[in-house]
Amino acid sequence: MAEFSNSIIIERPLEQVFDFLAVNFEESQPKLDFNTLMVEKLTEGAVGEGTQFRVIKAKAGGEQDPSKSEILKNIDLDTLEPELRKEITEEFVEVTAFKRNKLFETIILAEENQKGLIRYNFSDENGSTRVIWTIKFNLDSFNFQISNSDYRPPRIFWLIFRLFSKRILNFGMQQGLKDLKAAIEANLAPAKPENADQELVKFKEYKKLDNDLN
Repeated sequence: MAEFSNSIIIERPLEQVFDFLAVNFEESQPKLDFNTLMVEKLTEGAVGEGTQFRVIKAKAGGEQDPSKSEILKNIDLDTLEPELRKEITEEFVEVTAFKRNKLFETIILAEENQKGLIRYNFSDENGSTRVIWTIKFNLDSFNFQISNSDYRPPRIFWLIFRLFSKRILNFGMQQGLKDLKAAIEANLAPAKPENADQELVKFKEYKKLDNDLN
């Protein structure tokens, strides 16, 4: 399997970032991936090793419509009209490693038996969070997915892809990390500085004293 890894600093505390990506996986995925229509937790209890999810997505290039989530939740995709079914993909995700504030890893089983692994490693970085994002997947399945899509790339595409696939996918990962950072920072409020409340009290006391003296 091909493996790609890169990292980024997210300007939010470690615990908040971990909870967003791992503990609240069901709620956060649609905020991170605009093609995600619905995430359904299939197992009971808190998220941890062995937790399983069902993910319904619009295929790349489709439009996200959050109002479809409840409609799709219990639907048998095989009963959909062919034109609608081909616009939707179904994935099953299992958590394979879960270490609080350190590691969150999942295996994804998509249609056509495509498999992939996504791993997040977390560490504190002076009050912010460094996230190392690792992806492992079979390049052959990626080729298969393109070959069986409605788009038929010209032969020159395959030549360029074979020559520059790692560079292209690394670039995609870098952009993905930037999007990840933007989404997390947009959804999580910045942490208050330590002793902020005490400093506010001192400031108010100082202002009161200053007013009394004047």
